[in-house]
Amino acid sequence: WVTESLRSALTGRSFALPSDGQIVATRVGAVEGDASIAVSRGKRRHILDVTFEVELEATVGESKGRGRLHFSEVTSGDDEPEVKLELDAGVPPALREVFDAFAKPAGQGLQPLLREAIRGIVEEYKAR
Repeated sequence: WVTESLRSALTGRSFALPSDGQIVATRVGAVEGDASIAVSRGKRRHILDVTFEVELEATVGESKGRGRLHFSEVTSGDDEPEVKLELDAGVPPALREVFDAFAKPAGQGLQPLLREAIRGIVEEYKAR
């Protein structure tokens, strides 16, 4: 359930750049980790600890570049996941700046949109 929910919620999310362009989440890669619901003494415990990557594509004018956001330690707790940006080797310097400004920061650009969707999935999972 978690894997399919992440793929449907994150794939296609986009952020329109202030200039002519956008960054789009094109695919969610393999989701690894644990997601289980345990019942002990009548109390439900939601255990979630997953890692996955979201493939990105940035377009500015005619330039295109690809990269990935690696999300690790996505848990059912209140802690924010760790996120790391990795760019493909052929990304032009101008697009590297776009990724650094609008995909890497947790406070602006595409990443806050993805984090919000992930929080929604975690909350829905905890309500199951």
